[in-house]
Amino acid sequence: MDARLHIQNQAVVDGTVGVLIQVGVLNGEFVVQAPAPVEPLEKAADVLAQSVFAQWREEANTWDLADPAPLKVSWAQRWDVADHPEKVGAGGSGRIDGVETVAGAFLAGEQRRLVILGVAGAGKTTLAVLLALELLTRRLKDGERHGVPLVLPLSDWDAERHHFRTWLTQRVTADYPGLPAVEGRHPAARLVSDRRLIPILEGLDELPPHRRRAVLSSLNHALAPGDPVVLTSRSAEYEALSSSGYLVGSAAVVEALPVAAEVGVEYLRLATPPGLAHRWEPVFAELRRHPAGPLAEALSTPLMVWLARRTYRNPPADPGELLDTRRLPDRAAIEDHLLDQIVPTVFAPTPPGPDRMHAPGQWNPERAHRWLAFLAGYLTRRQTVELAWWRLHTAALPRVLGLPVLVVLGIGLGAIVNTVIGWHASTASRSGELFLDTLGPVNALFGGIVFGRAVQMATLLWFGHRLWQPRRRANPFRLGAALRSAGRGVSLRRALGAGAVVVVPSVLLSLWVLGDSMRDVFVLVVILGYAAPAVLMVVFAAPSDAVDAPSPDALLRAERRSVGLTVGIVAPLIGLGQAAPDWVSGIGHRGWPEVLTGWFGAAAILALLSPWSRWQLSRCTLALAGCLPWSLPEFLRDAHRNGLLRRSGGSYRFRNLRLQQRLAATRGRPVVPHQRPAPSSRHGSMESPGPTAAPVGRPQAGTMVPSLSANRNFRVHETPGDFRAQGRARRFVIAHWRALPMFIGGWVLLNTLTGRWTDPVAWTWVFVLVGVWILITLVSYLLPGKWVGLRITADFVESTMGRKQSHHRWDDVEQIAIRRIFRRGVDSGYYGLHVRLHPGAPPPSSYFAGADGWWLVLPMAVNQAVPPDVAAALARYAGRRWQPPIPPG
Repeated sequence: MDARLHIQNQAVVDGTVGVLIQVGVLNGEFVVQAPAPVEPLEKAADVLAQSVFAQWREEANTWDLADPAPLKVSWAQRWDVADHPEKVGAGGSGRIDGVETVAGAFLAGEQRRLVILGVAGAGKTTLAVLLALELLTRRLKDGERHGVPLVLPLSDWDAERHHFRTWLTQRVTADYPGLPAVEGRHPAARLVSDRRLIPILEGLDELPPHRRRAVLSSLNHALAPGDPVVLTSRSAEYEALSSSGYLVGSAAVVEALPVAAEVGVEYLRLATPPGLAHRWEPVFAELRRHPAGPLAEALSTPLMVWLARRTYRNPPADPGELLDTRRLPDRAAIEDHLLDQIVPTVFAPTPPGPDRMHAPGQWNPERAHRWLAFLAGYLTRRQTVELAWWRLHTAALPRVLGLPVLVVLGIGLGAIVNTVIGWHASTASRSGELFLDTLGPVNALFGGIVFGRAVQMATLLWFGHRLWQPRRRANPFRLGAALRSAGRGVSLRRALGAGAVVVVPSVLLSLWVLGDSMRDVFVLVVILGYAAPAVLMVVFAAPSDAVDAPSPDALLRAERRSVGLTVGIVAPLIGLGQAAPDWVSGIGHRGWPEVLTGWFGAAAILALLSPWSRWQLSRCTLALAGCLPWSLPEFLRDAHRNGLLRRSGGSYRFRNLRLQQRLAATRGRPVVPHQRPAPSSRHGSMESPGPTAAPVGRPQAGTMVPSLSANRNFRVHETPGDFRAQGRARRFVIAHWRALPMFIGGWVLLNTLTGRWTDPVAWTWVFVLVGVWILITLVSYLLPGKWVGLRITADFVESTMGRKQSHHRWDDVEQIAIRRIFRRGVDSGYYGLHVRLHPGAPPPSSYFAGADGWWLVLPMAVNQAVPPDVAAALARYAGRRWQPPIPPG
């Protein structure tokens, strides 16, 4: 009898390790078959997937995206802005319904690349988040082994400096530091190199135009065949890129369709408790009866449907007021009414979930509305959409309080340093040196202030108007590279001017002491206390490119670092220069007090007259007045996360011009939830006008001034297809007035820090300076005017300024707009017509060079007003290239 045991397919569970073991007997031996161990990289990918899923599930819950009956947004394929169908791997122009369908089509694609388009509020971010959650669900629950989706903002990627995979590695390392190690290291680099990730890139449209092109070029260069990617953008911006030859290679493109009336009805019905559904019945009846009416048009975007749901979620809010045609006669009025509820809706006092990676803070909705309304009104009055923290000092309150605050700070700091000097003098043991012990620090303080101001003037001449922009992050241990960077874009004229400020005083001082026995000492003072600090100041004060900055917070950090470097390196050098005579003379015991007082004077000048001090002035004064919160950067970050603001390089923008204008109109009268503010006369849709469309329903700034033909100094001749204007423009120089506060600020600090602020004679030069400024303006006005001309046709725009002429064909022009005029880097105080050219277009004479890649066509006025006949000609011939100025609020 065969005594061998035959055990087949018997399962035994080891309760200690939780591993399922299959036991069988083959030829009398036990064979144990355990599941293959999970490789470390796959384990790291699973942990990452679980973290990302928890993070975005919380976000979806916050945005009401995790509803069992979500809003069904339909998407249509856009082959007119996509790559060849043969490269994409699909054809047709079908309609796609539901995120499951989108995810399935994405995974079934040959290259797995997708571009999501739509207008403002169309649900691009919603689809990106839901697509990430769907892919994560399939991976974690259904066992599909595709890559881990990561939703990342494109504003964090500097495509001109960092490779796409390098940036992706840095983001995974920074955002998920707790992933299990692979081969003793963080797995980010391996996850990227082994193609275990699916990047979902958000906000291409939030980048400046040239950065969008750089992103698409770098992305296409970095993607190998089969590398997946998802990208979102507003439709108009991506269409402009596509028309210039920039697109995501081998990617399918889908665009959000308007929400149909019946779809909106079904969503709102299921989102309302059955006991309250009757409140919506009149609204549902109107939507079904008039699917193309004003109410249906207003509720054609997911944003508006979501606002309607949130606004009328609980009684006593009555959705029937949406049918009040007296107060809400059209789509624009309905959208304005719903927009009034967006701030209390997104800043609802609900604690965030614990798994949200960057959970916004809890802000009082009424205060948040007041703060945003102030910012919107400030931008509208300045006729701009760029919210830059370093320009907030131009608000009324900081401008009024700037000089008094500087005087008070100077008096306070002067009292401190003079008290210290007096204490030092009182401790002198030998009466014969008491006078010297007192005079040395006083002179050093004066010298530190003067040398610090001179160094700052040299830097101002080197960088021009850009000096007052946030400064870039400089590395003091790489001076050569920093100097090369500071020299880029600096004209020979500005470089010679800055050099003259350093060289001329140095040479004069050297000649003055030529026969003196202390000649070498004074030369050391000049080199150590003036020339070397000037060079270092150029390095540490080099302005950042605010347009290319990754974020406003990055600019603020770089500015703080720059202030620290100037105060910690440049100012001490100036202080050392003040003490050099004592040390060379062998009386070094008096040197250290002079070093400290010289450093103090230079540091006060360099810190108090900087972009950082302006920022602190505006932040504190506006917070004290209740216009803004004390923690403004944090509030702006939360407003961005909540969808109220967009990033544009180093500045913020409201999500569209419509929201900015609406908030500006409600400033001073806070909106109570569910209460209709005063009717608005604005019309238009929720869609952002974009960079080329005129503000809808509002008079343009050009209507504020008479036509050019009504100006007796100009002759206007207009025929079909041709607009010509020629005349004499009187000169009226005002650019130098913008530099006057800087000179006065330096003189104020000199008088207050040295304790001379009570002496009337010490302020004489301030009044002399103002008189000189007035004289310059009067003389410029009395000079003969300059002949100027403007010609606009269907083929080109042409201008004449004296003997200079510019000519631009419309095919070479990307945009034409009213912007500030900068002459040789100096803000002239005037506005003029400018063009931005396509890459490779022939530039005009450098005489017409403006700022930030724009070229001057013709000066216009001291504000953004455009004569109506000129605006009409531009709208007729420039088409979508013409960017009208934002109307004043």
